Amino acid sequence: MRLWLRTKKANYLQWREQVRAEKTLVQVGKSSSASRIFIGPANSAGQATLWAKFLTDSGSSADSMRITNDPVELFDSTIKIERLTWITWKRRVQFGQEIAKNYGAVFVESLRPLFAYKTVRTFTAERAVDDLLLLRKAKKKVAVIFHGSDIRDVDYHASINPFSPYNNGGSELDAVKARALEARAQLPRLHKANIPLFVTTPDLLHEVPNATWLPVCVDVPTFSAVADSHQAFQHNGVPRVLYLPSKSWVKSAEIIEPILDTLDSEGIIHRVRTGRVPHDELPGLLAQCDVLVDQFVGILGVLALEAMAAGRIVLTHIQGDVYKQVGQKPPVIEISPATLESALRNLKPDAALVQNAREFVATNHDGKRSAELLRASTQS
Repeated sequence: MRLWLRTKKANYLQWREQVRAEKTLVQVGKSSSASRIFIGPANSAGQATLWAKFLTDSGSSADSMRITNDPVELFDSTIKIERLTWITWKRRVQFGQEIAKNYGAVFVESLRPLFAYKTVRTFTAERAVDDLLLLRKAKKKVAVIFHGSDIRDVDYHASINPFSPYNNGGSELDAVKARALEARAQLPRLHKANIPLFVTTPDLLHEVPNATWLPVCVDVPTFSAVADSHQAFQHNGVPRVLYLPSKSWVKSAEIIEPILDTLDSEGIIHRVRTGRVPHDELPGLLAQCDVLVDQFVGILGVLALEAMAAGRIVLTHIQGDVYKQVGQKPPVIEISPATLESALRNLKPDAALVQNAREFVATNHDGKRSAELLRASTQS
């Protein structure tokens, strides 16, 4: 009986604190006239930081934010909060009020919670939707951005793509699948609330058909400078090939790496070997390469686009008509697990392909369109 009473009292106190936090956030938000834009808390592939930059450059002040888990952050952001600090109730209450006070529009990435007032320790996609609805009650414009595996139906992907890494992902795949299922389960709530949704690769329109494609973007001037100052294939050696997987199983390392190692040992290519690289070191790394081997997922990731902008030939797989909205299939060398080795053995410089790829990135992924889409959603 005493244990029951203590539990009931603890739950009541927690509920009372939650209600107080929600009420304060709404009051703070309603009294604020801030127009600044917030994008977070994932900063996947540095996209939030770039979107914030392009928005700010075009006259709409914006910040990116990341809840950090790793002491070595590959991508910088305006706001960083270490996870063990963020999960404390006091910090989350404070952070929610900071958002309500300092921003007029909030873009939540991957349905990751920002402050999650309705929980002590269970930080799910459902809690992220709670955050969005509370921010809207506080008179903030809100929207959601999905990046890929945070929403992707991996079973469907595996059914249409014979080279899909989701055919054999092991325990890591189980975790990715569970997270994506959790996010997709919240789509009816988001639709009911008319919260705008964005996806960063066009294949995700299958999972979120009423979303808007928000193209991933790259720092075109920085990577174009690499192309201009360090042209590929301007040396007497064999092609210098880079393979830089963010997650080995997603980028099919078990297939790609043995092929690269064999060709490297035969002297057909020179494999440029490196570990994790902070993003600001990537232009220098690409300057040392001629070719990027990417993945079999079927879409262009950020790294592939950066390599294309840097004047490097990209070998990757593009799935079907995913890029029909662009009106142009990406200028890359198409590969499969069966053709990768022969493509590398027969690789030649291709100035036209390189130029087309640079123009493709500059036209579709320079950030201008993405900034316009984000800004428009804050004004509707």
